[in-house]
Amino acid sequence: DINTKERNYEKPNKIRKTGGGNCLKLNLSGFQLSPKKAFTLAEVLITLGIIGVVAAMTIPILMAKYQERSNVISWRKAYATLTNAVRAMQEAEDPMPSYNSFASQDEYEYAIAQKLSQYIKTGSICKSREFVSGGCSPNNYPVYALDGRKLDNDLSQWGGGASCMSILSGGLMCFDAYIVLMDVNGYSRPNTWGKDIFFALIDFDKFEVRPAKGYRTGWGAADDVKVKMDRGNGKCEKTNNDNGAGCSYYYLHNMP
Repeated sequence: DINTKERNYEKPNKIRKTGGGNCLKLNLSGFQLSPKKAFTLAEVLITLGIIGVVAAMTIPILMAKYQERSNVISWRKAYATLTNAVRAMQEAEDPMPSYNSFASQDEYEYAIAQKLSQYIKTGSICKSREFVSGGCSPNNYPVYALDGRKLDNDLSQWGGGASCMSILSGGLMCFDAYIVLMDVNGYSRPNTWGKDIFFALIDFDKFEVRPAKGYRTGWGAADDVKVKMDRGNGKCEKTNNDNGAGCSYYYLHNMP
């Protein structure tokens, strides 16, 4: 009968009450916990040492590359600023008086700075040999050729003494007649032709600006149009013997 069947039926696993609650008794004899694996202290130190060596080798290279590209970008902006200023002079029918209308070259160069300052946002304008006292730089600083040779003991000596103006967007413009030196980061190093110092030439008769492609002995940076060059080839190489003037042209068309 039904009662007999219920008595004869037994579940294979019964729940036993223990401590007033129901608990399952599990057999864990078949399970084993694997020991945790970890790096030893020596392995960690070796890895950190390798990372440190690689970082010490690569970070200075990356930083130098970044600074090089940054200076080239600043040069392109400065060149565009000068070009736009000369074009604005043309549009305003505001020519630069001729060199012969001034008593000295120093006066002519200072007049160029004053004229361009009407079209370029400038800070200080400094007469020849008043580079520091005029407020264009906190200190004089030496200038170097691309191959590392010192060219001037301080920038104010460039061109026998040049009028300069500080640019509000950064850097300096100095004038040796119609040859323009642009130090794109001002007082900051390396103060080297072809690295942070670049050149352009202004043809005020045609209202044109051209980058230097090389060097002319006895003159300085040359564009091979207004000033014919006898050294350099528009490339940026230490072996060109143009002090690095050709980098001005090269970096307008190429990025480092």
